[in-house]
Amino acid sequence: MSQIIPVGLDLAKSVFQVLGADDRLGNLQLLPGHENLEKGDIPFDAWITSRSDTYRERHMISYKPDLWTARQLPEFVADRERLIRERLTKLATSALAA
Repeated sequence: MSQIIPVGLDLAKSVFQVLGADDRLGNLQLLPGHENLEKGDIPFDAWITSRSDTYRERHMISYKPDLWTARQLPEFVADRERLIRERLTKLATSALAA
């Protein structure tokens, strides 16, 4: 389990607001060990911008680069949690229709 946006970046917003969002579901993802190590070895902005559209779609990360910063962490988390809810609703609706 890995935080998508590491909290140790730019904490210009309220520390409580940022820290309150760092371990929410919207900022967590499951990664293979090697990918998690790779992510930790390069600056976050280089890592996130190197991800493909397919990767972002699979991990439900909007293509909204302005949200890919610690400063925007609460907004990033809210946006990603919305995408997670939409995906779960779609899956549940499909399962009920079957």
